[in-house]
Amino acid sequence: MKRTRFWDVEAGALFFLSGAAGLVYQTVWQRQLVMIYGSTVYATGAVLGSFMAGLAVGSALGGRWLRRRPRTTLRTYGYAEWLIALGGFLSLGMPPLHAFLVRNGLGFLPMGYRAYLVKSAVIFPFIGLPTLAMGATFPLFVRAWTRGVQSAGARVSAAYSLNTLGAVGGTLAAAFILIPVLGLRGTLLAAACVNLLVGLAAVVHLGRDGRAEEDTGAQSENGNHSRTAGRLERRGWFPLGIYFFAGYAAITLEIVWTRILVLHLGSSVYAYALMLALVLLGIALGSFLVARWADVWDAKVWALVLAGIAFALVLNLYQLQQLGSVISAMVRAFRPGRLIPIFSVYGVAIFQALVLPTLGMGLAFPLGIRILSRTVREVAVRGGYLYAANTAGAIVAGLAAPLLLGHLGENTVISACAGIYLLLAAGVFTGLAVSRRFVRVGVWAAASVLMVLGGWIRPRLPVSLHANVYRSPDHRWVDYLEGATGFVAVAEVNAGWYRYKVLEINGVNVAGTSIDLRMIQKMQGHLPLLLHPEPRDVLHIGFGSGGTAYAVSLHPVRTIDVVEISPDVVTMAKRYFQEVNHRVWEDSRVHFLWGDGRNYLLGTSKTYDVILSDSIHPKYAGNGTLYTLEYFRLAADRLRRNGVFSMWLPLYSLTPANFQEILAAFHRVFPRMYVWYFHSTINNYVVVTGFKDPRPFPPPGRWRMTFYRPRVFHDLMMLGYSHPLAVIDNLVIGPAGWTPALEGVKLHRDNRPVVEFESSRVFNREFGWIENFRWIYRHRESWTKYVHGPLPWAGSLVLKYRQAQERVLRGQMEFLSCHTVEAKKDFQAALRILPAHREPWEFARYNMLDRLRLRHCRDGSGGRPSEPGSRR
Repeated sequence: MKRTRFWDVEAGALFFLSGAAGLVYQTVWQRQLVMIYGSTVYATGAVLGSFMAGLAVGSALGGRWLRRRPRTTLRTYGYAEWLIALGGFLSLGMPPLHAFLVRNGLGFLPMGYRAYLVKSAVIFPFIGLPTLAMGATFPLFVRAWTRGVQSAGARVSAAYSLNTLGAVGGTLAAAFILIPVLGLRGTLLAAACVNLLVGLAAVVHLGRDGRAEEDTGAQSENGNHSRTAGRLERRGWFPLGIYFFAGYAAITLEIVWTRILVLHLGSSVYAYALMLALVLLGIALGSFLVARWADVWDAKVWALVLAGIAFALVLNLYQLQQLGSVISAMVRAFRPGRLIPIFSVYGVAIFQALVLPTLGMGLAFPLGIRILSRTVREVAVRGGYLYAANTAGAIVAGLAAPLLLGHLGENTVISACAGIYLLLAAGVFTGLAVSRRFVRVGVWAAASVLMVLGGWIRPRLPVSLHANVYRSPDHRWVDYLEGATGFVAVAEVNAGWYRYKVLEINGVNVAGTSIDLRMIQKMQGHLPLLLHPEPRDVLHIGFGSGGTAYAVSLHPVRTIDVVEISPDVVTMAKRYFQEVNHRVWEDSRVHFLWGDGRNYLLGTSKTYDVILSDSIHPKYAGNGTLYTLEYFRLAADRLRRNGVFSMWLPLYSLTPANFQEILAAFHRVFPRMYVWYFHSTINNYVVVTGFKDPRPFPPPGRWRMTFYRPRVFHDLMMLGYSHPLAVIDNLVIGPAGWTPALEGVKLHRDNRPVVEFESSRVFNREFGWIENFRWIYRHRESWTKYVHGPLPWAGSLVLKYRQAQERVLRGQMEFLSCHTVEAKKDFQAALRILPAHREPWEFARYNMLDRLRLRHCRDGSGGRPSEPGSRR
């Protein structure tokens, strides 16, 4: 049956849906496997590398299959789609199998090439079937969809464009709709159903029509294409090398752009999805635009396109340097107020910086395939091999790019990628377009000069330091490291009445020397060790500035294992935060383990008395998995009898529903759960502790013994805590209060990590802080009900602490509600009740209240902050 235009549209729609499903798989598998193998650069590289390896091998196998079968239809393509669907359905059982392998075989593997190779070898067999089939779909579809050699270039370009546009849709749909609504397993099931339906349509409806022409001998009407392909008969490796290095440069640039743009957009799941979608959109548009001329352009134009990418990348450095100003101007002009408008404005601003190089990439890929082919079958066969070479380059880049960033820096890596494209342009021009020797020598000489010139004119400071967060007058950068794990910076913040330092990873604050940060860092270490009867071995997840590890070292423990994902964080802590950590790494009890905290808990067999989970905000991409029911169960499995688990939990930038879901998951694993709010400063964090065994609260005698250890007592005195009751006084909710407080609240789970999706829609950090504090204030309890046994303190002193706490919490509630005068009265009343706390309370709550006024109070919006606000 003769093919019609409507047949072409239907077939194109199928390939679009196939591309969408492919990116959904990649998104879900990456999240599932990174939860098991860790979120280090090597673990992430192993997941992506295994995925791309399947695509590369599958594409090569598809091309090899077509060499022996010149005639094919969409029915064969439909069978490949069914294989993808089968692999998708089977992968529903993949996470528990991988967890079993890690727990009972692999164990914990510290970051490094060994971890990358081992994890890749374990992951690939599980995703091999669907990814091999995905790779084979490109040559199979191109062969079945292409009418004749005269339109082969247009067909290849259109197919590549449709598939990439589908990938754009799949990326955005997975992040904005599917995972938040259906969860990871539901999203995976939906993608498998899409492949099943696509295969059904291809086999039953379209597969019987439009049999591809058998044109093994039909020559291209474009004589240039024939001559170009003829030259390749003697050098079949040459085009593979071109596509390998083009794929390497493209993925390297994607990694570098992500590193840079995350400082402008934040580390949310939406930001990462938007960045990937913009890169894919540029490639898709470029491939769409070249479709009209792909069958008439020759190798000279291909070389010019590759050279144009190189020049666009040099310009891109300066565009990224000014991106902060462009975003600020657009936000002021459009004033977006919701998630979609906000990311639309950001997307337009970022796309203008990426459009030229990504358009060039989209132009170059299908154009090269057409130029290097003479027949329809050759287009499909060679396209399969070239796609495989391109993906192989991407695999190498996925591992090498983060390491190159650590050694060369983002500016140099982008310049080096420009150099690669310039060399590729010279190679194509001299190898395929011209034959005169003196012209070839001149082209290579010109390319060498341009490479040196491009390296000389590039900006000296990393373009990341031009992000708005580092250009703010009250946020000045001090030092930075462009490491494999991220952009780690130390900045000095001017708070008006004093300055303090902060430690940031990709623009996210993980530690600092401000009053509230000092307080929370030290008490995260002291509190759980005061609660344990005899702590010996401690696990500390997340080193930060080292203040928590130092607080732990003041107790008579035997070992302190610190799991840290970024060695650069420790380097910066050694350089700039010794006033906080006191060189704790020189303590022989401290041992660093380089890797992901969750993966360590899953892979190790060692047990601990105390585990401190000092992670960053759960709303940032990947961090929500450190606040789920499954993570808390892992921690409980690694606790000994009488063990204590402690977790830092923010109040700010976290929706009330998400805040309660995390607490509900924690409470399911640790029924003896206590929430502590350290109210000697105005802060927006709590510490949540849980006992593994259902034992009672430590008796007063135990508190007195552990509190007055000389080194511990001296450090607590520096925080203003001169009495054990001063610490106990921070307890706001205990086990008795959770049944009514969490009634009907869903659990935060791995399958539906809603915190990363819902709280990432909150752009005002004060939203959540106020609502969550109000929730805590409403459900607060008297801590006296948990203090049992003979009191070594006077009953009147206990009453004073209890009364003072009530006035202080009420004062903080008034302060957050913008009632500064009433807050002052409450704080003054607390000082009259308990003068012993005068110094910290007076400084943090009384004298500084006028200067600490929150933004929603200054803009007149009252007790509920408006949206949107600061991304941080």
